[in-house]
Amino acid sequence: MRELGVWKECQYPGFSQDEVQVFHALAHDLAFARDFVEGDAGTLVAAAHRENIATVERSEHLQASYAGDTRAVERMRALFKEGRYAEVVELFDKLHSQHLLSDAQLRLVQIARERIG
Repeated sequence: MRELGVWKECQYPGFSQDEVQVFHALAHDLAFARDFVEGDAGTLVAAAHRENIATVERSEHLQASYAGDTRAVERMRALFKEGRYAEVVELFDKLHSQHLLSDAQLRLVQIARERIG
């Protein structure tokens, strides 16, 4: 419903004690979703695909944080500012999630490698 731009107008699930009202709320919301009810659900499929990608990205970032990579990247930045380039590269080489680094962070490592020769 967020994808369709009608999230604020939705009534389901609601918190009614009347079980019939819950079904009326669902019917109300499904009226917004003609693509899902009568079509090929292309909008829903596209939204689900984007949500899946976002979930995987969030999971990877959380995993990196749990593995200590987030702190290590912060430490790399501090070491770089101190001119301790070999230690920057050493920390980078130990990261579990190198692929999650931004272009700027990867550039920092590249410069550190260049400066230690």
